[in-house]
Amino acid sequence: MPMIDRANTLPKAVSLMLTFKKIPGLLNEQQSVCWKVVKFPAAQEMSVAVTYKSQLCFVHPQISSGNIISASTTKNINVGEQTNLVVDKDSGVSLFTDPTPGRTGENEIIRCENKTGGIRDLSIGIRDTPDADPGIALYFPGVGADSSVAARFTPVLLGFVTSNYVESEIIRGEIESGEVLHQNLASLADKTVWYLEWNGTTGQYSLVKAS
Repeated sequence: MPMIDRANTLPKAVSLMLTFKKIPGLLNEQQSVCWKVVKFPAAQEMSVAVTYKSQLCFVHPQISSGNIISASTTKNINVGEQTNLVVDKDSGVSLFTDPTPGRTGENEIIRCENKTGGIRDLSIGIRDTPDADPGIALYFPGVGADSSVAARFTPVLLGFVTSNYVESEIIRGEIESGEVLHQNLASLADKTVWYLEWNGTTGQYSLVKAS
C-alpha cells in the first residue's frame, strides 16, 4: 500500500515523523517507535513514496541509547497465530519458534510468549518486502518469563511535523508538536496521496488527503 506524501512550497525544511498508535487496553507496557521520517526541503515541490505492507512480525530487538538499532531475531506472523521466544540449546541465542494456530477465540490476535526463562524485550514489526529488515511499530520492554504479548494490532498511523526523532527511535514522553495525521491504514485505497500544507496565517501544518 503506497502512500505518496507531497509538499507544495514550504517556508522552511521540515520533517514528517510517522508512528503507530499504541494498542488500547493492552496490559503490557508499550512504547511507540518512530517508524519513518520523511524530509521535505524548503521552497520547492516534491513527493515521497511511503510503503506499508500488512505483513507483521515479532522482533527481539537490540537497544542502544534509546534506539532500536537492529532486530537480533524476527519471525513473520499472521493474525490468529502465535509463537514463542526461546533460547537455542546449542548456541544460547534467543529465537522464535515457527508460528502455530492461536488460542481459541484469538482469531484476530497475534501472540508471542517469552519462554527464555528471563526478562526479554519484544517488538511488533512491519516488513515492506519479505526479505527486508522490519520497521518497528511498537516496543514492549521487559516482558517477563512465561508472560505473553497478545495484541490485536490495528495499523493506525499518526503523523507529526517534528525534527526531534530518527527512524527506530523509541518515543518517550509526549511529542511536542501537533498531530497532522490520524489514519487507519486498513481503510485506505491501495494508493493514497496526501498533501503537506502550511498555513501562512496560523503558522500551522496540515496533512490533507487528495480528493
